[in-house]
Amino acid sequence: MENLIKIVNGIPTYNGKECHYDIGLTAGEMTSSAVREVMTRLAAYEDTGLEPEEIPTRIDMAQIAMILQTLRASGLTPDKLPRAAGLVKAQDDGRVVGLAVDANVFIVQDGRVYQFRVFDYSLIARNNGNTRFFAVCEECDEIGDLDFWANDIGKTVFLTRAEAEAALDDK
Repeated sequence: MENLIKIVNGIPTYNGKECHYDIGLTAGEMTSSAVREVMTRLAAYEDTGLEPEEIPTRIDMAQIAMILQTLRASGLTPDKLPRAAGLVKAQDDGRVVGLAVDANVFIVQDGRVYQFRVFDYSLIARNNGNTRFFAVCEECDEIGDLDFWANDIGKTVFLTRAEAEAALDDK
């Protein structure tokens, strides 16, 4: 869109379709149809309800487009945004323990550290807002499957072997 008004030497000038000069027309030189053209454009702008500083620039729009493209590529669709925002807030509040199915965890049991693979979780088996996880031992046959609660993480269940061994050493 071409600007109707340009500042030339500090003076606002009209440069619309009725202007035949390179430097534009001053307000006193404008025809009534040029004034109507400017007023129509101003009215359309004012109908947006935005102040000049609130109007996104082309750079803003390009950044928004890149964010949307990234969201679409990740599978995060607009219908999932409220849930995603809620999860981010819960994580910021320290109310989320991120543990995915197929994640490895290290469990201290019987004075040893064992590696387990989480194979399932239950939101139905919630105990005081706690999530129950199910895991299988990757390093042994004698223990087999076991379950643990999310609030066990950092106590007897750890996300790294180093953390588990440090906890074992503290005992």
